[in-house]
Amino acid sequence: RIAALGFKHYYLKDFKVIHHHGQSAKKWPEIARLKAWSKGLYYFLAKHYAKERIAFRFILKMEVFFIFLGRIIIETLKKSLKRQ
Repeated sequence: RIAALGFKHYYLKDFKVIHHHGQSAKKWPEIARLKAWSKGLYYFLAKHYAKERIAFRFILKMEVFFIFLGRIIIETLKKSLKRQ
């Protein structure tokens, strides 16, 4: 994709990257984090498992939405239980 956009790309064999999973997202509000996670899950599954199947993509989108909704409910319940 980089080359297709006209950019140059290089391979640096000694270059290292350390990924601290989710560290920047911890600063986001809970709903934004869950929304980003759900969107990423949908795109991943659609890319790898639902190439041209429109019906499957719709079902997939609904499934990811319900996972998102479930996570919001769980997080809300956790917060309310901590307050008690």
